[in-house]
Amino acid sequence: MKINLDDLEFNVEIERKRIKNMYLRVRLDRTLFITAHPSVPQHQIEAFIQSRKEWIIKTLKKEAARELQNRKGINGPILYLLGEKKYVKYEISKKSHVLLDDDIITFYVPEINDREIMKAFQNFAKPYLMKILEIQRVRWDRIMEMYRVELPSIKIKMLTSKWGSCLVERSEITMNLSLIHYPLECIDYVLWHEYVHLIVPNHSKRFYDLLSHHMPEYKKAKDRLI
Repeated sequence: MKINLDDLEFNVEIERKRIKNMYLRVRLDRTLFITAHPSVPQHQIEAFIQSRKEWIIKTLKKEAARELQNRKGINGPILYLLGEKKYVKYEISKKSHVLLDDDIITFYVPEINDREIMKAFQNFAKPYLMKILEIQRVRWDRIMEMYRVELPSIKIKMLTSKWGSCLVERSEITMNLSLIHYPLECIDYVLWHEYVHLIVPNHSKRFYDLLSHHMPEYKKAKDRLI
C-alpha cells in the first residue's frame, strides 16, 4: 500500500508476525517496513505511521545525508556553473527542481540518486543555457544578416564527442549542454564557431579567417574547453 506524509509518497510493506508491538523501519527509497501482529487491521497500521510522521521524515533526511556523504565525501560535491564554483546541496522533495542562491545550488529530488539528480539538473540547465545563448546570438545574428544568411535555430543536447554542431542545410545549430559548466567566453566561442559554418561549411583558411576576424582571441576560449 501507499501513504502520503508531508506531500511525500511512501510505499508500505507489511510483515505479519506474532509479536506484541508494531515496529517500523525507513529506507532511503521511501519504503516503510512495518512488522505487526496478524490481528492488527490496516487502519491501525496507517494511524501508527501517521503518529510517527515527524520521526519518519527526520530519519529519511538523516539517511539521505549519510548516503550523500558516502557518495561524495564529507565536504560535499562542487559544481561549476559558467566557470564559477557552486556548492551543491540535496533535499528530499516530491517535486523535482533546482534553486540557485549565490554560490549554493540546491537539488530538490524525490530520491538522492544519479538518475534523479541528472534529471533535475538537465531540467534546470537547458533553459538556463538557452537564455544565455539567446543573448549571445544577437551579435552573431547581425553578422549573418550582413552576409544575407538565414538565421539558425538553436538546440541544446547532451553531446558526447563535440561541443557543438551545425546542420548547414537545415540552418540548425546544436550546443552541448555541458557548456553550462564553462565561462561565458567559451560558450560564445562555440556558438560563433558554429555560426561561421553557415557561411563556410568546412574548416578551411577562410573559415578561421572569418572566425578570428570577429573573435580575435578565440584560441584562449578554445584552450579552456577540456
